[in-house]
Amino acid sequence: MKKIQSKKCMLGIGAAIVFFLILVSYIYKPFFASDEGDVYLLGRSVANGLLIYRDVTSQHMPVMYYIAAIFSKCGAVTVTQFRLCFYVLFACAWGGIFAVYAPTLGYKEVGIGAVMYLLLIGHIDMGYTVLSEQLQAIGMVILLYELILFEKKLELSGKSIAMISVAIFISFGSAFVSIFAIGFVVIIVFMLEIQQAVRNKRSPSEVLTDMLKKYWKLIVAVICPFVLLIGYYLFTGTLGDFWGMAYTLNREVYPKYLGGYGDSIFKTIWNGIVYVLSEFKLWSDMSSLMNIVQTLLMVLVLYFAVYIQRKRKNIILTLGTLVMLSGSATRGIFNFHGLAACALICAMASFPIVDISNSIKNVNIKYTAVVLITAGIAMNSVNVWKSLDNKDDNQTTIDTSITHAIKLIADRNEIVGFSTLSTNEVFESETLPSLGNAACPWIWDWVKTCAMEQYSENPPRIFLYDPAYETWGYPIVEYASELNEFIEENYTSLNKLNYSELYVRNDYYDEAYEKITDDYKMQTGHNIPNVTVNLSEDHSKADIELDKDSYYESVQIAVWSDENGQDDLEWYDMTEADMNKWACTVDMAEHGSAGLYYIHVYGIHNGVQEFVVGTSVEI
Repeated sequence: MKKIQSKKCMLGIGAAIVFFLILVSYIYKPFFASDEGDVYLLGRSVANGLLIYRDVTSQHMPVMYYIAAIFSKCGAVTVTQFRLCFYVLFACAWGGIFAVYAPTLGYKEVGIGAVMYLLLIGHIDMGYTVLSEQLQAIGMVILLYELILFEKKLELSGKSIAMISVAIFISFGSAFVSIFAIGFVVIIVFMLEIQQAVRNKRSPSEVLTDMLKKYWKLIVAVICPFVLLIGYYLFTGTLGDFWGMAYTLNREVYPKYLGGYGDSIFKTIWNGIVYVLSEFKLWSDMSSLMNIVQTLLMVLVLYFAVYIQRKRKNIILTLGTLVMLSGSATRGIFNFHGLAACALICAMASFPIVDISNSIKNVNIKYTAVVLITAGIAMNSVNVWKSLDNKDDNQTTIDTSITHAIKLIADRNEIVGFSTLSTNEVFESETLPSLGNAACPWIWDWVKTCAMEQYSENPPRIFLYDPAYETWGYPIVEYASELNEFIEENYTSLNKLNYSELYVRNDYYDEAYEKITDDYKMQTGHNIPNVTVNLSEDHSKADIELDKDSYYESVQIAVWSDENGQDDLEWYDMTEADMNKWACTVDMAEHGSAGLYYIHVYGIHNGVQEFVVGTSVEI
């Protein structure tokens, strides 16, 4: 027995190493500033003692945040560090799945399913990022494997009980929509029990009695982690906050803004069926390699249904696995919201792949397939070194990013006002988000009363805000008008320093401005030059002057109106007016509109363009 356990352990470790080599190739791929950043940012908030749903806003389930908090406590600060921690965790989880299920379901089947999924997510939009859906995917695959094993004897071992408990907790605890697939599995198990009872001619009372005896341990094992979670919320006084944001917000408020998604259980279930059927593109949409791969995978899912029916001859199991897939696809399949469905498809497709492989007698073909798969994994992992070699070295000598500015004027882990889906600046500056997140209209709809009270009592020194921001067609100045008014009254934008979305509380503005300008002088050796704009009487011309020193070889200005973004942006070269001034005259009439205009000055130093100073005028 010890030798068997040791062998399983070694197989699991070996598989985890292979899986990690695949995952680590994604470590430098683009950051997902909304959903992935949300995981890191709230994880850091929890690690710093804030409570989800009461102190920070989220409409998602909490398990992934607590995992992120552990990594934050261990010192993870950057995207790379968080991803590295999660990729180790994911690799170990998939390695554990391989060690547990490969001996009974087949080493090739379980291994190929995991490898296909981990390779595929690198080609799905943001599929490689650290999201709650990754935990949901792991949970759904465990439930699929357990369902296939359960149908054989209709018995549950202690190991199966433990795995099912973990699968349900991490999937439902990280993604509320997992309830549909989990509910379908419960129905399938009940139908399998009824099927056996009919075969054995047992009475309903006998069936119910036996089911209670069989499943009470499983029920307790599934409930226990949720009882502990609810107990924690009761202890911290946040159970009502949790229920409001994680459930009520999604069921009653969210559907008002996004076409009714989530307001009807039956509509959500139907969405899953439609998403599955729509992926059977066949030859109608084969415009890309990914479309071909997706269609082949869906064909293999149909093959899986034929395969499992041929092997088990149980239509309840066969149809049940397909229904479980549709329950996991309520938000899509081959997108980051559909990772659970994607993982199930790969797990299902691996069985017919092995079946087809076993029917091929030519050894050379099999060896060729193995070589191609190995080469694919190796080429995928080489991307890590390419990412290291291709780092952008053509950066300016002056750090003028918003992240750098926030670091200068905010304390580490200071709470800042936050009203955008992009978490980059808050995350990278190592600050924390406020409760009143106005990034989405449905979230602001839910938290605005509490948030405005919090802002009035203790307004943050710094606020990230863009009055031109809109999401899903909803302008922030309309859905968060009270916030817009509050910021206009109490904050001043650092637009003059090219930080138009960085607002500082009025009583802190002068100090913050001085900190940034002092840093500029430290980086460049001179002060930020003064820029003046003199408008003609009819506002058709603007004479712009800039203090001159020897630091910049040449100077340009960018001019554009606030109306319609930067669609009218024009660049102008400044000339040397005298020993102390750069000068330029801009024909404002050519821009064709009245209102607010932005003027940003850029200097060329050692061949590199650097932002110098910004201002604005009303035309």
